[in-house]
Amino acid sequence: MADMTFDEFKQEIADNIKEYLPDKYADSIVQVNAVQKNNETLDALTITSPDSNMSPTIYLNSFYEDYQNGRDMDDILDSIADLRVEHEVNQDFDVSSITDFEKVSDKIAARLYGMEGNEELLSARPHATMDDLAVTYCIMLGDNENGSMSVPITNQIMETWGVTQEDLRRIAQENCDTLTPSKFMSMNAVMTDMMVPQIMSDYGINEEEAIKMVNDMVPTDDKLFVLTNNQKLNGAAALLDEKMMEQIAERVGNDFYILPSSVHEVLIVPKEVGMDLKDLEAMVQEVNATQVAPQDRLSDHVYQYDNETREVFRADRAEEHQQKKEALKDSVDMPKDAVADKPKDKGDKEKTSLKERLEDKKKESKEMEKKSPEKALEKGKKKEQSL
Repeated sequence: MADMTFDEFKQEIADNIKEYLPDKYADSIVQVNAVQKNNETLDALTITSPDSNMSPTIYLNSFYEDYQNGRDMDDILDSIADLRVEHEVNQDFDVSSITDFEKVSDKIAARLYGMEGNEELLSARPHATMDDLAVTYCIMLGDNENGSMSVPITNQIMETWGVTQEDLRRIAQENCDTLTPSKFMSMNAVMTDMMVPQIMSDYGINEEEAIKMVNDMVPTDDKLFVLTNNQKLNGAAALLDEKMMEQIAERVGNDFYILPSSVHEVLIVPKEVGMDLKDLEAMVQEVNATQVAPQDRLSDHVYQYDNETREVFRADRAEEHQQKKEALKDSVDMPKDAVADKPKDKGDKEKTSLKERLEDKKKESKEMEKKSPEKALEKGKKKEQSL
């Protein structure tokens, strides 16, 4: 069939894919469903065999582009069949375990997406906000030779568990060190890791010699850093790692810019380097438009970390952030006389610490003894009797 619409193309795949698969897939269930991904909706093919409840997801959108560009339909079906066989999931999964919060709580991890363009996806998932970024959550099922498997946590799953969004955020942060350990390194180190194996192969030299060659080519001044996780997958969520963010601030000098290169990693630029914010924004937008796939895109904006408040915010909203910070300070740091003149109700909670209150009592007692030792002694006896 020539000149098929996308809907016709998907139906053609679903109707004929089994003919290109081995016999063991003859009784498989073939489905095509729309899947909400970061920044886009994709059409996914699943072929689930009777002896398993898991199947790799094969997205058909790029195959349709190939078809439109003249690729033969038989060749497309062959490729899809090869993908299905190559990514066979050799283990069954107990779906009911997802509903048991105790069984999966240590597998909950965070994901970071941009809010703009993801309204439909976010409406179905519990999420927190970090300025115009959204923190979502998933259950990590483990890794195999084909990659990482995970299940997004929906509002329905959260309600089944009987937990809150704040519970999910706290647990995801606690799991960070074990599930997705953060990784922070200079761009020099990243380039070295990338270039050394190739140089060893091209020049037939050992690792030590290759590293020396790279160091001679790459500038040694650390002005650009990379933050991700050990898996280098969905590593932008490392921005939620509070301990790591504090360590970065100590290393690069308090406040710093955050360039969202993708959902998998972000770049860190110390403010003291003196790069212009508009230049950084232009760089992020150009890279997103030309080099980052839509489903990997995080944001077109540059962010900033405030070491004093431990917050991430959009750098172009720095003035607004500062105003909020000053307003918060004014509400907390009230003049002492204003606090002293304000009458306290019996129901008011004491905001000073226990240690401070004990010190005040000691001072009060000493002053009383100086003025009237007899009264102080009498008061002490009454307290002893009441005890």
